[in-house]
Amino acid sequence: MDELEVDIDDKGDALEQLVETRLDGDSIDGPEEPTSPPTKSRKRRISPSFDRLGDNRNSRDNRRDKNPRNRQDTNRDSPLRQKYRRTYTRLDQRAPFPPNFRMPILPPLNPQPAWNSEVARAKRWDTSIITLLDKFEFAKECINSLADLLSSIGDSSKPAFSSFEKSVEAFPIKTGAYASVVGLLKAKGKINLAEQMTQRLMHNLGSCISSGNRIGAIHLLRFLIGLHSSNVKSCRVLEIIEYLINAAKTLEGSNYEMQEEYFTATLAADNLMYIVVASIPWFSRDEFLKSKEIIKGFCSEVIDYNDRRNHKLAAVKNDIQLTLMSDSVEKETIKNPYMYIAAYREIRSVMEFSDRLTTSVECIKSLLNSEWISTTTYRFYQSKGIKDNIFHVGVTAPVSKDIAKVTDEIFHAITNIDIKQLKAFKPVPMHNLTLTQEYNIDDITIHDKWLLQEHVLHTVHAFKDDTALCAKQLLMLPHNSAYREYAIVEVLFNVMLSPIYNRHFTMLAVLVMQEMCNVEPRIEVIFLESYSKLVNIIPQLDTDVVCNMLNIGSYWFAVEFCKLRKDRPSQNQDDTDKVTENRSMDVEDVMDATEEMKEMIREKNAKLFSVMFKQDDSIVNFNNRLLDKISRLVYVDRLLAYSPEDLKDNIKTVIQPPIPSVQHALRDKPLEHKVFLNLLHFNKLNSEENDLRNSRIIGFINKFVNKEPLAEMPRNLFAEDKTADVEMTDETNAGPEGNEMHNNISKRWMQYQLILIFWETLLVFGNKSLTHLMRLIELHGDVLKHFVSHEKNVQFEDSTMFKILRLTHDTLRSNPKKFELVVDALLRMEILQPVEACKFVFVYFPTSDFFSNHSLWILDTAVNFVKDRLENARNRFNDDVGKSDIMRATLEERETDMNNLVICLMECINNRLAQGLTTELEEILENILKNIFILNVHSCAILKPLLEAVVRKGFHRRIIGVLNLAMLSQSVKPLF
Repeated sequence: MDELEVDIDDKGDALEQLVETRLDGDSIDGPEEPTSPPTKSRKRRISPSFDRLGDNRNSRDNRRDKNPRNRQDTNRDSPLRQKYRRTYTRLDQRAPFPPNFRMPILPPLNPQPAWNSEVARAKRWDTSIITLLDKFEFAKECINSLADLLSSIGDSSKPAFSSFEKSVEAFPIKTGAYASVVGLLKAKGKINLAEQMTQRLMHNLGSCISSGNRIGAIHLLRFLIGLHSSNVKSCRVLEIIEYLINAAKTLEGSNYEMQEEYFTATLAADNLMYIVVASIPWFSRDEFLKSKEIIKGFCSEVIDYNDRRNHKLAAVKNDIQLTLMSDSVEKETIKNPYMYIAAYREIRSVMEFSDRLTTSVECIKSLLNSEWISTTTYRFYQSKGIKDNIFHVGVTAPVSKDIAKVTDEIFHAITNIDIKQLKAFKPVPMHNLTLTQEYNIDDITIHDKWLLQEHVLHTVHAFKDDTALCAKQLLMLPHNSAYREYAIVEVLFNVMLSPIYNRHFTMLAVLVMQEMCNVEPRIEVIFLESYSKLVNIIPQLDTDVVCNMLNIGSYWFAVEFCKLRKDRPSQNQDDTDKVTENRSMDVEDVMDATEEMKEMIREKNAKLFSVMFKQDDSIVNFNNRLLDKISRLVYVDRLLAYSPEDLKDNIKTVIQPPIPSVQHALRDKPLEHKVFLNLLHFNKLNSEENDLRNSRIIGFINKFVNKEPLAEMPRNLFAEDKTADVEMTDETNAGPEGNEMHNNISKRWMQYQLILIFWETLLVFGNKSLTHLMRLIELHGDVLKHFVSHEKNVQFEDSTMFKILRLTHDTLRSNPKKFELVVDALLRMEILQPVEACKFVFVYFPTSDFFSNHSLWILDTAVNFVKDRLENARNRFNDDVGKSDIMRATLEERETDMNNLVICLMECINNRLAQGLTTELEEILENILKNIFILNVHSCAILKPLLEAVVRKGFHRRIIGVLNLAMLSQSVKPLF
């Protein structure tokens, strides 16, 4: 029979090509589906070629065949084409269809979801909803345009509702604009649509209150107030506010038998009042005049609540002092619920307390005195051009009865929330540091300052996962006052320095300010002024706050040092693009820079040094610790070139010497170093081979205990020789412990000396890089674990582990970061116990080695290691339905580890306090212990037995006082 040859393009199967050919240029009918312009049909010419070779020569061959000059021999195929040629007969079931056969349209191989015009419209509307007010000068036009666009939404359009409600909760400055849009929809006759939007957001308000989402509740209540002012009265916001105030008063006035219940209820009451006071200013001025007595009544309730609260806060200072001075177990009585603020103090010696609720009273009073006029609420529903359209008298249909019934049900659900179950609220955000109070800016009122700070705080919370977007939103705050930049910096400093915040916010705030400095240079000036003020009071700051200051200063210095910013973009450029286009900085090489640029760099570097490094008279060793962190981020030689004279000696101490070769490092060491060096390896051996290698090391140590030092290398070592023969000098026998080892060299080896030689050899061999060192510890750490685990009833200062840590510290003194990571590896391999790590740190107290970055880091790491293991055990035990004995035993073991660690810390601190320290050192030790208890030990079951034990043993009164305070603050949580 005749044969048919089919040409199949390398872009796909023949059937798919037919489908493409039929569908090219066609479109599916639909009123809203976007259509693409018709494309040229891709019909193929039947030729004797078979193009499915998988390389680019196919397309070249096809193009060449189309040119008549290239058709020299169309019947000649390459060997590769002959290999892949396929032939069919007409009776073959696999044969293709004849040319006149019309292939039916088949579904695509990867079917797409069904077309939904509602979803498509919602996606197009997302841009208009989200970017509303991005260009503030066209705000009114954008609001009216969005209302016109949304008026085509169906009354049950879930995608459109979802986009709108998410935007309401995400953008704090756009609340008034979104409320105006809903008011305009109602005025346009879309009353059912406006009502359903109101229902969704009322429901979300109830959910936020029940779950303790304070910021979400504030945004939603502001929106409902805006709806009320936009002629959407069905939300019944006045009744909701009245309910929240009454709920707070009920929680405040109830009687409680347990301190934790009293504490939780007080937090809930504070948050309810804060939600109200942060939302009230969104009533329009017309609505305020219309309901003046009602709104003033709300303000009076808030002020009265604050007065009662301030009375309790005034007693906190005395209560904390009495608790810290106590030398006995406190009775289980109800005490001041605000004792937890001791955990939030940035300055140790200052007891004054300030949060967003205490400062709101002045805001409300100022707003009332200003006749409810505010420039930071952006209440567009009272603006000319929008207000007229909202209150336009027209014929409107009534709300559907079914929809109105749902609104009533949601309202009753909100006003019937069980206030006794409001246990998820966190403390009201603190605002203890007022760094810009001396700047008298008269062009903004007190209440507008407070509201502007609220906008900054809520924006940081909403965009805490994206620094560039957060900086962009902060710079878009539409306020022309010079106070805007001061408000941004002050709020960010309070967020990133508070000891109770998540450490995530420290670096977030620095990155956000760096992003903003590329657009607004005044941010940099204000930051440096604020940082300089805090450096002046370093000795008074909390130890955790000092650590945050070090992180902030080191990163800022590293980014700014020897760098010049690009010129500021032209003023007509869109502000929304500035952050993105100017994130990079001109990093100018000093050798190639012009004289003018060199001088600018010198001036900038001199200013950085003067701000970051002050006269350091404090015991906390701030300058050296900051220098240590900076040296990890910048080139030290350049740092030395630009540093002032009084810092050059300190900088030279952190310069890491060049890494010596292994031969040079061990040339004056005993031959035992060379033996261990030949037994170490980096290879990825299987477990049996690695265990065999480690057993040889253990065997060598055990064999040479009480033996004389080697005079020559032993034969038949289980390793290759890694060092060239080195001529030994008279000082060959200097050991890892200097004179002590030299004195013992003529005697016989002790076990711990051989272990130290092994460990020193490992450190020297792995000093080439951190990767090498971690690899050696991973492969040979079991050797150290074998000997350490067999030591029993030995004083820590006499133990092998103490000598190992001291040797590691001395060997890696020039590289503190490497020392930290080695200790971390030893902890995770369970070679080093957390209790031993803490004891080692306190050996150096109160020297500069104790007040160093690596010592305090070791304390935090040891405590966090035990805490994480305990929390994992608790979670597994709670998830275990059967509560197996294994899970219970594991949980008890982890609780015992935490108990032992806390006892160890208290004993170490008590021993130091008993030596008669200065008041400053006593406060620092007390502060360290307080932070460990409050931030890591949340279990009253652990704290109460400890308190009874330390009282019975006669511990120092500061330790007893800290434990009493921790008992009262055990439920403290991060603010976000």
